[in-house]
Amino acid sequence: MEIGPIKRPYGQPMEMSSPEYITVYEIKGAFKGDNSLPGLMGVWEEGGYSFVFFEGRDVDLEELRGPGIELRHRHSFRYEDWIGGRFEAMEVGSFLIHPPWIKVEPSGKTELVIDPGVVFGSGLHFTTRSCLEILGDLILSRGCIHALDLGTGTGILAIAMAKLGSKVMGIDNNPLCLQIARRNVVLNKVEDMVSLELADVLSLDPPPVDLIVANLTGDLILKLISNAVFNVDFLLLSGLTRSFVNPVRDTMAMGGYQVLEHLSDEIWNTILFKSRGG
Repeated sequence: MEIGPIKRPYGQPMEMSSPEYITVYEIKGAFKGDNSLPGLMGVWEEGGYSFVFFEGRDVDLEELRGPGIELRHRHSFRYEDWIGGRFEAMEVGSFLIHPPWIKVEPSGKTELVIDPGVVFGSGLHFTTRSCLEILGDLILSRGCIHALDLGTGTGILAIAMAKLGSKVMGIDNNPLCLQIARRNVVLNKVEDMVSLELADVLSLDPPPVDLIVANLTGDLILKLISNAVFNVDFLLLSGLTRSFVNPVRDTMAMGGYQVLEHLSDEIWNTILFKSRGG
C-alpha cells in the first residue's frame, strides 16, 4: 500500500482558531505554579524538568521568574512548526481528520476531530498516517473487538479504532498527553469506547486484547517486544527508523509473528504483524 500526499485543504475555518505562536518555559524540577495563569496550554514533565507551554509570542511572566524557580530557557515557536505543519482538514485512508476550529461537510469518511494541543498526534506525521491507513482496513476486515494503544498521545489512533467499533485502552506515561486525549475523546463522543490510563508501557502487564498499537520510538519498541510476552493476534508497530526495522522484524519472528504489511517513506517505518497461531 502506498501512502499518497495528504489531501487538503478541506473545509472552512470556524470562529475559534489555533494559536499562531507558543512560548515554552523550561524549568528545573516540577512546575508548582498557578494552573490558571493566562494562556497556559499545559505542562510536560520529563527528565527532572518541566516544559510549560503558553499561547502567544515571547510570553514573559513574572510568576515564572520568581524565587525558588530555576528557569533554564524560554523559547517561542510558530504553532504550526511545533506540531509539524499547518493543521487543516485532511483525508487519510478512510478517515477525515480536522481540528475543532475547521468546519467540514460530510464526506463519507470516518470523521476524527483532533485538538493536538502541544503533544504528538495530529495526523500530519507519516507514522500516524500510516497507522490510520492500516487500521482502517484491519479493523473493518478482521473485526478487532478489543485494542490497546501504547503511547496514545492525543488519542488519535485510539479514537480512530473506537469509531470503527473497537473497545480501546489508551496508555501514556505523560499526564499532559492524557489530558489532551481526554478532551479529544469527548470531542469525538467515544467516551463509552475509549478508556485512558497513566502508565509506563515497559512495566505494563497487557490485558487480553486482539490488537496492540504502539507508535513509539524505535529503541522503546525494541525494549517492549524484547521484554514482554504478547498473546494477541495483531501488533501494529510504528515510529521505526531504518536501523530498527530488521531487529524488530527478527525479534517478532522469534516470538511467532509474521509481517502482514510494511509501509515506509524511506525514513519512517510502520509494520503490521500477525501471530502465526492466530
